[in-house]
Amino acid sequence: MGQFVHLHLHTEYSLLDGHSRIPALITRAKQLKMPAVAITDHGTMYGVIEFYLRAKEAGLNPIIGVEAYVAPRTLSWYLVVVSDDLERALPLVRGWIDGARRIVVLTGAGISTDSGIPDFRGPQGLWTRNPEAEKMATIQHYVADPEVRKRSWRTRLESPMHNREPNDGHRALVALERRGILDTLITQNVDGLHLKAGSSPERVIEIHGTSREVVCLACGERAPMERALARVRAGE
Repeated sequence: MGQFVHLHLHTEYSLLDGHSRIPALITRAKQLKMPAVAITDHGTMYGVIEFYLRAKEAGLNPIIGVEAYVAPRTLSWYLVVVSDDLERALPLVRGWIDGARRIVVLTGAGISTDSGIPDFRGPQGLWTRNPEAEKMATIQHYVADPEVRKRSWRTRLESPMHNREPNDGHRALVALERRGILDTLITQNVDGLHLKAGSSPERVIEIHGTSREVVCLACGERAPMERALARVRAGE
């Protein structure tokens, strides 16, 4: 049997049949001496950047896909380009944008790395370098373990993301909105940089919340983040 490449794989990001964490998938592909490996998650492409970077780092050729179902009369399409050759990729993506009537944008940690905020699962990601750090973003660990809460607040003091500034990626989405074709901007990020860049609050959905505010888990009170940080600095 010659070289084998598995072309139908779902990762933890898949909306259905999610299975492998990407690092484990890449490691197994290397063990099986595959020259390439594919990602075909159901209905989402959240994992493609992490997948692409890890595959390239491991010396594997990444194959990017998505498993989607298109019903009659639907007008929504998933399109993706992952390329080392930006000079060829950019005109293609620009053509898609210019031909669109409405665009819904989904952003994750990668858009804010140029603002000095590290991502989580990338090769140099926060959770990759320190798996224990993931506990600070998991509500079960945060509530159950006082030490996790202390580390979480120390991290906010030492690396205050609310002091970061938007980058060209955030500003490009503001430009799309001003052209009248950005319908909705959905972000996993809590850094608030889309709003800081000038995106309209009514178009931005922060699905994981925001670091600009805190909420008391006991009484539900909301307050600016800076008020909570001042209490931490004072020794609470």
